[in-house]
Amino acid sequence: MGRIQLQTRTVVVAIATMTAALASANTLSQQHYAKGLLPFHAGKWESAYTSFSNAANADPSDAVALYYRGVAGSRLGFTQKSIADLERALQLRPDLEEAVLDLGVLYLEAGEYERAESWLTRAYKIPENRFRAALFLGITNYRRGDDKAAQEYLRTAAKNPRIRPSANYYEGLSLLRQGKGAPAQRLMANSRRALPDSDFANAVAEYQGSAPPIYQGSDDKPWSVYGDLGFAYDSNVALAPDSNLIKNSRGIGSESAGRAQLGLGAAYRVLDTEMFVGTIGYDLYQDFNFGESDFDLSSHRLRFDVSTRPDRWYQFGLSTFYNYYAFDIDFHEGTAVPWVVFYEGDVAATQIYYRLRARDFSGVPFDPFRDAINNGIGIRQMFLLGAVDRAISVGYQWSDNDPLSSDGTDFAYMSHQFDIEVEAAVRDWFNTRLGYAVVIDDYEHPNSRTGFRFGRNDTQQQIVIHIDRPITQYLTAGLDYYGILNHSNLNEFEYDRHIVSAGVRMSF
Repeated sequence: MGRIQLQTRTVVVAIATMTAALASANTLSQQHYAKGLLPFHAGKWESAYTSFSNAANADPSDAVALYYRGVAGSRLGFTQKSIADLERALQLRPDLEEAVLDLGVLYLEAGEYERAESWLTRAYKIPENRFRAALFLGITNYRRGDDKAAQEYLRTAAKNPRIRPSANYYEGLSLLRQGKGAPAQRLMANSRRALPDSDFANAVAEYQGSAPPIYQGSDDKPWSVYGDLGFAYDSNVALAPDSNLIKNSRGIGSESAGRAQLGLGAAYRVLDTEMFVGTIGYDLYQDFNFGESDFDLSSHRLRFDVSTRPDRWYQFGLSTFYNYYAFDIDFHEGTAVPWVVFYEGDVAATQIYYRLRARDFSGVPFDPFRDAINNGIGIRQMFLLGAVDRAISVGYQWSDNDPLSSDGTDFAYMSHQFDIEVEAAVRDWFNTRLGYAVVIDDYEHPNSRTGFRFGRNDTQQQIVIHIDRPITQYLTAGLDYYGILNHSNLNEFEYDRHIVSAGVRMSF
């Protein structure tokens, strides 16, 4: 594969760091430094190296000029000189975090793997450098013959779309060395598709020319299991009119209660080809309300998902669910969601989906009046915010609820949902997810509770806050808040609900 070269960056260190460093440099040094930026970003390394050398000679304490000279020098093959420049830059400015990563890469290039691992491990602890450092730590361990450590780092690096092709290539090499030709071939093919004109692609093409065109399945285990245990406080346990357990005259459950929550689930990959992946799963949920056992809820879910493997431009699939709920009045629910995702480069994606949901209640007063077919169409736009573990998505969904009974006019409505969600990892401390949605339900017929004089209109705000932190490889602790603020033109459908829960998940 030849030399490992440092990536050219539009912004190499934070603006604040640059400003502070340049403020301490003399005027002549600044002039040479500014002169070198244009050829540097144009890839004219010799001209850039000369200008940054002039800047460093004019002011030997100019850490940023030394850093840039080190990066430009690495492109010209001046490995040892570049190492000296970056080490000196870090002595002068220990907060030049990019220099930590680049110094580790240079030591890797020089074949000094212990020093490379030391510097790259430091870079791995810097959130902005985590995925790039993981890639080079993977390469370091691969070259040292430690395939297990190499694969762990390379799979972390592959979470970043920009780095994934390189990570896939080196993991493929690691698997090939272990005699796992089929998964190695798949990873290398992914790398070749993502970077068709790169050295990676040429190397992959040479390998694939002699490799058998077969696919023997994914290298990871085909099954997963989990268990949840938690405790929650619910300010409004029953949400009428979905339950007949009405505790007050307004028709909305006003009982608050604490409860224990138990969840169990398992999934198994039943389809695993070069193009498709299919998984079946089962989930059980049971809660136990303290002092309010009438509100205990049981649910069972069977699910099947099938999708194509991600292509460079698109991915499509089908998600299906069968749910059975036992809560005073039992009901069954079946859902099918075909979807397609279009990838827009490495930082955005658009999902379009159709949802078909059918509900069948098993007892009065809701059967048959609330048995219904619900059709929904939605679109969601997703963006990465500089890293794979920081993302924002916005979405819209239109749906129509059509009761099967001609007498179910109270429950025929059209719905519009607007939502936004942000996910972010806060360093290595914890992961967060914040969501907000507005759901507007416009009922199509005058409501029986008004003597059929006028219809019902609800506007519901939903708020979700989720925080989790991995404790061990298999154990994660989580904290959640879920809020519903429902405003209706009918007083009896006006309510608030607030649920706070904390728990742990054990997964394998």
